[in-house]
Amino acid sequence: MVQNAMALIGVVETPSGSNRSPMIDQMMNAVGSPLGESWCAAFVSWVNKLAGAWVPGSDAGACGTWLEQAKAKGTFKTTSPIAGDVVLYNFDGGTDAHHCGIVCRVPGDNRLYTTEGNTTTAPNTRTGDGVYYKRRQLGQPGILGYVPPIQTRAES
Repeated sequence: MVQNAMALIGVVETPSGSNRSPMIDQMMNAVGSPLGESWCAAFVSWVNKLAGAWVPGSDAGACGTWLEQAKAKGTFKTTSPIAGDVVLYNFDGGTDAHHCGIVCRVPGDNRLYTTEGNTTTAPNTRTGDGVYYKRRQLGQPGILGYVPPIQTRAES
């Protein structure tokens, strides 16, 4: 899971701000999301599909769907992230998911390292132009929780 996510670091929008590139379009098409829309959840879905892990049965290109369906399955957790988990965010103080990424490393010093699509290198951002490796603080405002990488076929 983590290797698949990190292999995509450096994918960027062409042109910047378009939410498009050949690779981004491939991810969006794979989850049935409209081209040119926000694509962080399509990135997460792509990485999970490559690893044979669960993705939402419908609308997998939407962060809110990840949150809703993981809660319905009983797999959503708010503590103890591990590498491979999907991390869900809301940087506006709400409870609905606006952004997501893949947990790559949790070194035990209150830090969390992630790979995220449709972001920038700036902290606490939910939109941007590419796939980046980011450092976050565990428990920071904006982290809603985590979805573990359940090994299964994609649901339809």
